[in-house]
Amino acid sequence: MLLTDTGSDSLKPHRYLQIASLVIAMGTCLIGAHAHEPSQMSAPSAKDSDQPTAAEYSRPAQERVASLTALRQYLKLKDETRKTQKARQNNTFCFVQQRPDHPSNPDPNVWMVWLNGGEIVNMGWYVYSSHNLTKEDAKANGESLARMKAIHLATDVRETPEEIFGSSFLVERAWVDRLLTQCKAKGRKVNVRPLR
Repeated sequence: MLLTDTGSDSLKPHRYLQIASLVIAMGTCLIGAHAHEPSQMSAPSAKDSDQPTAAEYSRPAQERVASLTALRQYLKLKDETRKTQKARQNNTFCFVQQRPDHPSNPDPNVWMVWLNGGEIVNMGWYVYSSHNLTKEDAKANGESLARMKAIHLATDVRETPEEIFGSSFLVERAWVDRLLTQCKAKGRKVNVRPLR
């Protein structure tokens, strides 16, 4: 087994980005089962007054973090689709989990921040299997992560709520800054060196 779904499919837009595809598709499935399905994302809403606080973030357990093999495959696929050479460089990923805001979502949500690539991916509530994970399974994990809808920090971040009103993919800078601050303070960092 590659991943296990431990949460429900309802997310409050001010807390999470909804992703209905690939690995983070809501529903029980193996990581590769949704590799080519379309994805959706909703930006956090600034109109809600109860924004996440620092206490809502924590360091995820190791099994909630993608493996080195998965991250190398993630970088390889990003390079292939974008015609870049990021996989030939040192890359740093940061994983931080956010406490659920509703009893129906018992497990925390994990965010993956690719610091060198300027992307944020919502990994949802899935748990990577720590037992019997083959190299092929880890590669499938990485490919699925690479195909997911991501927040691109260079293009998808706006300064004010008015600028993101009605958008399904833009996010407010204050939310991004808060997530990056908590990732730095409490996140689990993974450095990926190129294979020689």
